[in-house]
Amino acid sequence: MLFNFKKYAAFGINVFDYSDVFDFLIAPFSDFKILLFSALTILLVFMIFKLDTVWRRKYPKTYSKMVFGWDKKSWFNLYRYVSFLVLFIKYLYFYADYYGEVTAKQIKKQSPISLRYADNETVKGVLIGKTKDFVFLSKNKSASHSHLIFCERV
Repeated sequence: MLFNFKKYAAFGINVFDYSDVFDFLIAPFSDFKILLFSALTILLVFMIFKLDTVWRRKYPKTYSKMVFGWDKKSWFNLYRYVSFLVLFIKYLYFYADYYGEVTAKQIKKQSPISLRYADNETVKGVLIGKTKDFVFLSKNKSASHSHLIFCERV
């Protein structure tokens, strides 16, 4: 959900207004980069957690100095797990921001497409994305927040 939100937010669209749960469930499978960034986040935080565990076990004196002796407190393990959870969420948010920026740049470089409706009305624009019920097009190739994005129910 976060990755899709950041992608559409780059164009001033609140995708939550146009999506249902199914759209967010299939999002990771519709764009490989979402899976990649999510896996990278999990892997990075897991590696940091493992390094912390190894350091704590192999070098207890230096570890204790580094954490100001808090490792001897009863609440330290809870603090440690919460810290890694917060780190995971921050990295995930950071990668979602990066994904949104990269995807927006790629979208702005795309060639315009044409959509033809059943009544033969044609609309041209750069495809930003789509949900189950809506298609998002930018009528201006250099879409920005100042330009209204065309949104049509499919």
